[in-house]
Amino acid sequence: MGQNNSKTCACHEETEGVTAFTLIQTKMGSKYLRNYVKIAKLCNLSVISPRLQPEQWRIIIRDKGGVLRDKGLLETAEAWFKVSKELHERNWSEQRVIGHNGSIRYLYHLEAPLSCMVNVQPPPYEGTGKILTPVQTPNAEATAHKVTSGGHYTQY
Repeated sequence: MGQNNSKTCACHEETEGVTAFTLIQTKMGSKYLRNYVKIAKLCNLSVISPRLQPEQWRIIIRDKGGVLRDKGLLETAEAWFKVSKELHERNWSEQRVIGHNGSIRYLYHLEAPLSCMVNVQPPPYEGTGKILTPVQTPNAEATAHKVTSGGHYTQY
């Protein structure tokens, strides 16, 4: 997803999120849920807990597109790809939840943007084009002395 960080949660921890089935039904309709089981069996995907990974769906459409078209499933695969790509672009995150019996299911939730990653100052950035004089450069005299008076100065 936007953050492709799959997390493993202990079964006793609280988990929040929406299943892929719920997201597909909400965004595309229940028609695409019924056909998913056929695609899952054809492409060796999990029938119980599908994943919304855009790259996974891109590969399925690329590699199995002809077979999916022949079976009338290409439209469904493209719908799943469209939703997964949209979630990835909107910064949704995937959470892997392991149940008491060891079963794995995937839940999705919207990640808040990280404020520390956002640059609020538009380019050109203040102060980047300035050349500092030796007075403004910290330790300018000490550095200049070491470079010029060491006797090992080599001119190119």
